[in-house]
Amino acid sequence: MKKLILIIVLILTTCSLSAQKQGQELIDSLLAELPNAKKDTNKVNLLNTLSFNYSAVDSKKGIEFGKEALEIAKDIGWEQGQAVAYCRLGVNYWAMSNFDKALEYYHKTLKIYEEITDKDGIATNLGNIGNIYYSQSNYDKALEYYHKALKINEEITDEDGIATNLGNIGNIYYSQSNYDKALEYYHKALKMFIEIINKDGIATNLGN
Repeated sequence: MKKLILIIVLILTTCSLSAQKQGQELIDSLLAELPNAKKDTNKVNLLNTLSFNYSAVDSKKGIEFGKEALEIAKDIGWEQGQAVAYCRLGVNYWAMSNFDKALEYYHKTLKIYEEITDKDGIATNLGNIGNIYYSQSNYDKALEYYHKALKINEEITDEDGIATNLGNIGNIYYSQSNYDKALEYYHKALKMFIEIINKDGIATNLGN
């Protein structure tokens, strides 16, 4: 179910490009926009999107773009942009298996979302922190954060988030060889994904 774990990372794009283009084509398109971008929220979004997309191909470049986005977001006093930049940096360090740095940046993201009372952002980054602990095989801590994320998902009726975290909790029980509990949570996740017609989620949980 690692596919699902990866997709809960918060994604903030500048426009509909990500739905139309993927991979290197998307990166090239975003890079072409960069020279003419003004130092504003749109440029922060652009840099954050580049940072996220580079995490899969060149994390060092992803970190460079994330740090540039963070600097501009701080200069213009945009907390949301700062939160996403910290999250992007976390994603890139996670991709490099630098889990300590990833946790550091995810906690910075979480702090901002708590300050601005963005429950969706809080839930997402609680899940991200859970992902790091899962990657480290620290299953008790991962379970703690997945349950925290799930609780907020339920408060804000985020069905996709609920289903994802149910599946992530299933992963923990599977990793602990508690197969009855794993099946219980995988079936709960599957039911939710069927209800919201999320075919990726359905396929992943059928596989689980």
